[in-house]
Amino acid sequence: MMMTKSGCQYNKIQCREPRASEDDRLSDLPNEILLSIVSSFSMKEIARLSHVSRQWEFVWRCAPLLIFEDPRAMDKIKASIAAIPEEILLSFVSWVDCVLDKHLGTTIDELRITFILDLNWQSHVDKWAAFAVDKHVQRLELNFSSYWIKTPTKVNSGKPLDLPPKLSTIKSTRLTSLCLKYVNATDEFIDYLSRSCPLLEVLCIVGSNRLISVGACGSFKQLKNLEVSHCRNLKTIDISAPKLSSFTHYGDPVKLHFSYAPSLVDVSVGKAAGPRGRIAYVFDSLSKHLSQLVRLSLMISTIGRRNMGIDNPADMPNLRHLEFQVRAYFEQSLEGWAPLIAASPRLQKLSLKARRLILFNTIKYSVRLHM
Repeated sequence: MMMTKSGCQYNKIQCREPRASEDDRLSDLPNEILLSIVSSFSMKEIARLSHVSRQWEFVWRCAPLLIFEDPRAMDKIKASIAAIPEEILLSFVSWVDCVLDKHLGTTIDELRITFILDLNWQSHVDKWAAFAVDKHVQRLELNFSSYWIKTPTKVNSGKPLDLPPKLSTIKSTRLTSLCLKYVNATDEFIDYLSRSCPLLEVLCIVGSNRLISVGACGSFKQLKNLEVSHCRNLKTIDISAPKLSSFTHYGDPVKLHFSYAPSLVDVSVGKAAGPRGRIAYVFDSLSKHLSQLVRLSLMISTIGRRNMGIDNPADMPNLRHLEFQVRAYFEQSLEGWAPLIAASPRLQKLSLKARRLILFNTIKYSVRLHM
């Protein structure tokens, strides 16, 4: 597979100078129109177009959307039991380096980089984050899950990358969305964000080992969507956000406190497995806000006969969509959760995503019922 952007070739790792086409009418179009067209294409599609017109070679270098991902390669890496050749990782990293080095725009709307990388690539990640900050990025996502990396010399320990220095001191009145996955965000960084990025609407922190307490949400006056998941040392989340409408937490139970969330309507919580995977604590934490929820998604495991149901749940008069993500054995039943349905008189949709375990095998099911 080859992905190209202005001669930055994924898998061949080279940068070439722009070249003109013999019949190039696209170059006669204004750059504003070309930029608008570029924004609607994926980077793979832009790769093909960059060979059609010499003007494309210039326009992409001012493109406001930069999205780097390779789902097929990621799936192969996760499924492989063999060591991953180092050149696969080097190829992706060099591709990103090449494109960012050639970019000419003063601002970007979005930078999204998704791949499986570990601490060996920290210096590159630091440079990418610095690029985003210097370009006054509006939406930034860095997703570097490294849990599946196996190289010829080692098996990766799954440690998240460090928080890039330039990102840790960001001050932006333009940033509206920040998603850090398997990057070690800290309590101090979250608190700093609340003061330095006043327009932040979306905050997603996944897989940070250094996050212990999230308690600065009250200072995020514009925050609408918050996710804090799979942070193994997380102890508390204290939410006070007037515009918060969606909250997600997957992982071990934490001290969850909603002190002020008048706009909250969508909640996703739970844990797929493990001895600390009980879900009951969520209903106590949500007691003041259950009546306003429109959607509730519960990730539960009934292995060990945990989470078999709920007794006397509070009424949820506005709930329209109830979703269960379940991991269970064949002989186990979800009848114990029927009272939750009965407590939701306006329920319109019930979704069930189940993984039933048979010895070492997993069978996946997905069912949706419209009430």
